[in-house]
Amino acid sequence: PELSLLAKAVEASGFDEALGGPGPMTLVAPTNKAFEKLAAESSGSDKNFLDMDLYDLLSHHIIEGKADMSSIEGVLARIPTCNGEIIITDQIQPRSLQAGKSDTCETIKDKLMSTPELSLLAKAVEASGFDEALGGPGPMTLVAPTNKAFEKLAAESSGSDKNFLDMDLYDLLSHHIIEGKADMSSIEGVLARIPTCNGEIIITDQIQPRSLQAGKSDTCETIKDKLMSTPELSLLA
Repeated sequence: PELSLLAKAVEASGFDEALGGPGPMTLVAPTNKAFEKLAAESSGSDKNFLDMDLYDLLSHHIIEGKADMSSIEGVLARIPTCNGEIIITDQIQPRSLQAGKSDTCETIKDKLMSTPELSLLAKAVEASGFDEALGGPGPMTLVAPTNKAFEKLAAESSGSDKNFLDMDLYDLLSHHIIEGKADMSSIEGVLARIPTCNGEIIITDQIQPRSLQAGKSDTCETIKDKLMSTPELSLLA
């Protein structure tokens, strides 16, 4: 389906900058046919949709966090981006969507603090001051060594009685937090991947080498990027 009219409306209303921001957010994206139908119903077929109050029209199509799918009409496809999701629909949505029903947004920090096998990492994150950043907007990746990985490190550092909290935790953790998505090929000992609303936790059985600090990452394509560069988005995307 084509979204070129939505792209024009987003630019004309000034929402383009917000859709390129950190998120997480959802853009409910009516197709060109939906806009053409709206224009035809508004004072005749010669009505230019760009003459409408686009800010008012689009404001309830942009939702903070994840959308409640049950409140969206005519869904055709869902396309993930690095700052949220585009939900393509064949209809302009009713204003009731403005309530912005959304799933609970569980951040990397939230998930980390509630995962028992990562309790030592959680303590290290709090002690080093990274907890606030991991609760921020993202997108980011936390490469998360398990408790066993920290216990092994402590045992190797001046004997088994070494308390890992006595180490330079900022230096230890700084290269385990990556802006955007991580290059999986550079991460050793991956056990699991846990998505969150501001990125991803990659659980590993090892403290990672400093070479990870380069922060190789996938290209981060935002909702704005995807919308503006791809006027015809595939339903198979």
